[in-house]
Amino acid sequence: VRGVVAFVAHGDKVYRALGIAPQARFASYEAALRGTLRSFQREKNTAVLSVEPWRIRIVTPRTDTNVTGFAQAYPGPLDANDLALLNGVEAGGRYARGVPFKRVVGKPLP
Repeated sequence: VRGVVAFVAHGDKVYRALGIAPQARFASYEAALRGTLRSFQREKNTAVLSVEPWRIRIVTPRTDTNVTGFAQAYPGPLDANDLALLNGVEAGGRYARGVPFKRVVGKPLP
């Protein structure tokens, strides 16, 4: 393994960021890793700064429903497929009536 490191000062703290890759392939990743580490800077975009964390809520469907129906009944920032993945429901699978599942509550990211 080979890597590059950057130290970023913010306020009264110093953060260490590390980019690593297998030694045999490091040369092909090095420019991207160094560019990423150099890109750290103070965020000024108010839309990004005002992002609130998403919350998980437990819901119990009153009827059996498919992946799309569940996402429509419990809208949130995730699409139907990501919501199914979160709940361990296979694509094309069903949410069973009376079984607790997770939904995500929050505003979509900017």
